[in-house]
Amino acid sequence: MSVINILVFLLLIAVTLTALSTYMFLKLKKEFEIREGINYFASRIYLHQNIEEMLWDLTTSIISKLKFEDCVIYLLDEQKEKLIQVAAFGPKSLEGQMIAEPIVIPLGQGIVGSVARENKTEIIEDTTKDPRYILDDQLRYAEITVPISLSGEVLGVIDSEHSQKRFYHKGHQRILEEIASIAAQKIKLLRNQQILEDQKDIIRKKETDMQAWKLQALQNQMDPHFMMNALNSLQSLILSQNYNQAVFYVAKFSKLLHHIFKQSEHSGITLYKELQFVREYIQMEALRFSKEIDLIITIDESLDPENTIIPTFILQPIVENSIWHGFSGRQDNCMIEIIIRGTYTNEMEIIIKDNGKGKDPGGFQQKLESGKGLMIVRERLQSWSMLHQNKNMMQANLPSSGGYETIINLSILTTDDKGLYFG
Repeated sequence: MSVINILVFLLLIAVTLTALSTYMFLKLKKEFEIREGINYFASRIYLHQNIEEMLWDLTTSIISKLKFEDCVIYLLDEQKEKLIQVAAFGPKSLEGQMIAEPIVIPLGQGIVGSVARENKTEIIEDTTKDPRYILDDQLRYAEITVPISLSGEVLGVIDSEHSQKRFYHKGHQRILEEIASIAAQKIKLLRNQQILEDQKDIIRKKETDMQAWKLQALQNQMDPHFMMNALNSLQSLILSQNYNQAVFYVAKFSKLLHHIFKQSEHSGITLYKELQFVREYIQMEALRFSKEIDLIITIDESLDPENTIIPTFILQPIVENSIWHGFSGRQDNCMIEIIIRGTYTNEMEIIIKDNGKGKDPGGFQQKLESGKGLMIVRERLQSWSMLHQNKNMMQANLPSSGGYETIINLSILTTDDKGLYFG
């Protein structure tokens, strides 16, 4: 082989290698651009927590990034019978995420319906030669339709048309299929999250209803407990022939009964009305026991009694214990003090204390805390806490100064709070 032939051969090899390297470079560049584009769409898809907003953003991004003329996204309805246009960018889109004259395509009809049924991408080079083509807003010659599917389940379709024949190519197909796959995962995730939230709402609603029913049941227990004690007091006055006091007692009792019946359907009451009820009750029991009972009420200026809500019938049983047990054997100098103050944790503290006998050898404290009234109060506070998703508690103690003291801590609820049920 001559030197010239060798040089020609080496030149051909060099040209071939140059062409090959240029081809590989362009191929790698194209691959890089495709991957960059897919990553761009993936990052935008994962930003959203709302399916509709995500799809509208996706149509805009496809037009912007891929230089398409239009893009429409369909979702399959719940019955999986038809495809509904839910997002668009191009001549079909209006301001405010609205579609001009949206169309509905039955599954299997048209190119879009066929792609959804077969779960397979189609590129149409010339729509005038495809009898399945459905004219929407205007005739376009090229179309690419990609199913949005996950694990064989079709959720929708991405569809784009172009005025130029044979506009779409395999690179477009690959990008759109990647986009559709990522979008399908996100749609499924958001739908599952919505199903989970709906189930949680149902459970929360059932739990709320159960707590409301329990609260009502406890109140229904409290009403007869109070009335039985009141009737026993009335019977005692009649048997002891204190007829004048019995008449006054009946008048007070009827007023309290009116309050109970009016409030019986409500789980909450304003602090003002509850304190008013306690005042009336103390006056009635003072008649029954012929005692002088002073009531002192102190309320923080930060609290508005007429707009602050507490559980119904929560103070009377505690006051009843003071009168029936703490003041037994005493006729005068009986005092009950109710102190109500707000705390920095958006709670209020209600302190009910008396100057009764306090601790005694007869196990007075144990009798109090095991009584029916306080047991119902504790259960009502627990139900109230679960009903309104807050913390409420009651504690009782015997202060060193004598008497008995009960402290109730309640989260502050007002008449402006939604979901409260009060009278």
